[in-house]
This record gives sequence, structure tokens and C-alpha cells, in this order.
Amino acid sequence: MFIGFWLFSILPTSFDDQINHYSILEDYQSIMNVRIPPSGQLKSGTLESFYYENISNLEIITVNYEHEDTTAFVKDIMNNDNWILGTELSSELKKLIPSVFTSSDNIYYLFYNSTLSEYNTVPDVEGDYQIYTMKYDVSSKNLIIYTFNYHL
Repeated sequence: MFIGFWLFSILPTSFDDQINHYSILEDYQSIMNVRIPPSGQLKSGTLESFYYENISNLEIITVNYEHEDTTAFVKDIMNNDNWILGTELSSELKKLIPSVFTSSDNIYYLFYNSTLSEYNTVPDVEGDYQIYTMKYDVSSKNLIIYTFNYHL
């Protein structure tokens, strides 16, 4: 968790005010395929100055559920084959994490290629792909959603 917040503190970012509507998570619920908690502290933004090989147009949503009951959310994640425990990620999938990779038995990842409608795969044919990378840290109760273009 600390590394993720540290990353945002050293890179120029543009995060919207805390007034963001939590309802925007409904747009991602079908991808996540889990029951999201009814509320949380949400912020969204873009990285204005960002370089990561093959990635552009990076948008970020962070949600903190510190004061929410996440029991059903965590159970759904743990029982969903599309969510992968951080300690079980392949080196190929780590390419689709536009931040410092964190491996833990309390962190889950989901990767969705909306261009190909595929979960947990890295494109291997040249082209531009719309990717969603999601990370949930069970211990800190933080969800991060990265949306970006992946160029191969």
C-alpha cells in the first residue's frame, strides 16, 4: 500500500476532487464480477507525466473501504477465477501492472483486455488494446483500477 501511495506522490498527477461519485464503479462491476460494497472513498485521475513501456492514456481510480464491511466483496474475489493472488502472477501478466508490483498473499489482481474480451492474458499480436488492471489489497481495504491503452 505504501509503495502505491508513494508512487502517486512522486509523479505529477491530476486527481479529481473527493466529490467523485462512487457510482462510477458500476461501470466496472461487470468486469470485476463481484459484489462491490455500497460505498467507499473514491478518487480518480490521470498521470500527466508518465512513461511506461507500451502503455499510454493511463487513468486511475482508487477506492478505500476502511470504514466499510468488505466481507462479501473479499469472498467474491477469492472465489472468482479471474482474480489472481499476487504470489501466483506470471511474469507476463506483471507487464500489465502500471505501477510497482506488490506480491502478497493478501493482494489480488484481475486483468481484462476489453479489445479481445479476455481475462488474464497478455496480447501477443501487434496492435492497440484497451486494458483494465485491478488490484485489491485485503489488508488495507484498497482497490485500484488502472485503465490504459497497451501498444504492442
